[in-house]
Amino acid sequence: RSGIQSLKVKFNSVIGYFIEVPTARGDVVPAEYIRRQSTANTERFVVPELKEMEVKILGANDRVIRLEHELFQKFRATLVPYISDFRRIGNAISMLDVLASFASVAKRENLVRPIVSGRPSLEIEKGKHPVIAASLQTRFVPNSLVLNGDAVRCGVITGPNMGGKSTFLRQSALIVVMAQIGSFVSALAAHVGIVDKLFARIGSSDDIHEGESTFMVEMREAASIVHGATNSSLVLIDEIGRGTSTVDGEALAQAILEWMVNETKCRMLFATHYHELTGLASNNPNIYNLSVAAVQRGDAVFFTHEIVRGAANRSYGLQVAQRAGLPVELLSRAQEILNEHTIRRGSRTPRTPSAAPTVESPQLPLFEVPTAPPPERRALQQLRDFISAENPDEMTPRQAHGRWYELVALAKGL
Repeated sequence: RSGIQSLKVKFNSVIGYFIEVPTARGDVVPAEYIRRQSTANTERFVVPELKEMEVKILGANDRVIRLEHELFQKFRATLVPYISDFRRIGNAISMLDVLASFASVAKRENLVRPIVSGRPSLEIEKGKHPVIAASLQTRFVPNSLVLNGDAVRCGVITGPNMGGKSTFLRQSALIVVMAQIGSFVSALAAHVGIVDKLFARIGSSDDIHEGESTFMVEMREAASIVHGATNSSLVLIDEIGRGTSTVDGEALAQAILEWMVNETKCRMLFATHYHELTGLASNNPNIYNLSVAAVQRGDAVFFTHEIVRGAANRSYGLQVAQRAGLPVELLSRAQEILNEHTIRRGSRTPRTPSAAPTVESPQLPLFEVPTAPPPERRALQQLRDFISAENPDEMTPRQAHGRWYELVALAKGL
């Protein structure tokens, strides 16, 4: 109608919607156009119809929200009589979802149905950490556990770092949780006595915001366990007492262990590097020793990740440090210091019979060439090392067949 081909309708936040034409055509616009703004090259106008449309457009969002709210209120009012039905359906679907998930995981990971009872026991045969085992598949080493609240209530676990102590503690707790929520568990068989509370003091760090040191955090967590645990609880403690002196830490660790066993009488796994605590098993029938198995070939140490009965006689700290890449000279100096400490500790007065002996087996030298044993002993040791390093459960039939030929060849060579 205006005859202006370059006419445009635009919008900005200052004047809203407007009609824009070139300056040269500003004098030929229809008479009802109202001039609002001039620029270097254009003239801008408005008309009543455009302003009415602007009001509708800018108010549309508020009207949409108001209309949606009204519709929602009406819809909700129609559902009120059926709320109880919806809740029952929702609960049933949730339960079905959980049980279907349990069944799917149990089938995929070959989990087994546990026995859950009121007996104060925890018996796990060939248990696995459900998460780590799923990622490692056949490389994960299963371990068993027997705790009976009426007899053996506490397992003291010693052994080297990286050996699997913390994983063993975690997998035991996870198996208990899985059993008590109705899931199958990652084990060959399991009997889980109902646990009312599960306490875990694993790992440590300071609390900067509260101004508490690592040791203070440890002790606060230990106090929570001591005050909160009952004879139906399961307690997992890993390396308590590290943040203070060795003497204080060992004393606190032993006192906490004895309190939980004798006073609280709960089921407990207690991992520690204080080898003196292993002596408590000889005086208390409620405690037994467990350790992480390791195989040493020369200076190299291989951790089998197997939890076996009995106390560990070494921590292999220097060997772990060697694998971490510390300089040879530094480790040689550490070996000298360790030998000096071992000699000094061996010359001290023995502790009371209720505690463990303070003399521990010294670390073997990392870098010194040992005296060669007789040929017969050397041959037998070589054969023993070859056999002990193998795990039949992890072999395929083809691998086992090949290992047998290697073993025969090795025996003939000896």
